[in-house]
Amino acid sequence: SPRARPPAEPTRPPDACTKHGKADPSGKAAPPDPAQVGRHAAMKMVLPGARPVIAPDPSLNRWHSAAVGQALWLSVNDPTATKRESLTFMGQAVSLTARRNGLSFNMGDGHTVHCAATTPWSPSVEPGSPSPTCGYTYQQAAPAGGYKVTAITSWDVTWSVLGHTGTVHIPKAAGELRQGGEFA
Repeated sequence: SPRARPPAEPTRPPDACTKHGKADPSGKAAPPDPAQVGRHAAMKMVLPGARPVIAPDPSLNRWHSAAVGQALWLSVNDPTATKRESLTFMGQAVSLTARRNGLSFNMGDGHTVHCAATTPWSPSVEPGSPSPTCGYTYQQAAPAGGYKVTAITSWDVTWSVLGHTGTVHIPKAAGELRQGGEFA
């Protein structure tokens, strides 16, 4: 005679989950993962972009262009290096501090210049002097329309939430400039 099977146990629904985490046995929602909250909040932070500034400005000479071999000074139009912000994410108060940790300039000719700091050019600079912090010299003439220079800022954003801290690295493409004075 066939053996009778015991009745199947009723299936239980999975643990109740909330937007913030699993419920504990008391029914209270467990706090969210601080690292997850901190990282996501850091990604929501609005970081300043910056338009590249190339000097001396080509409009200062009669040809309105930079000469091959001319020392150019690279900087950005937004000198902001630190930004602080507090926001609420997933119901948690998050403190954020962003520090710019460098700039990169894609020069449009296949080269990228990485700079820890920049020095703005001024008319009092001896003509042909290289930048003491961040500069570039083109080795060949620009194609029609000029070189498109893109500034990329790098940020380290430190988050603090629920007694935990961490850091997220965020690169941010900023403004573009067409070498020769035309803005893209």
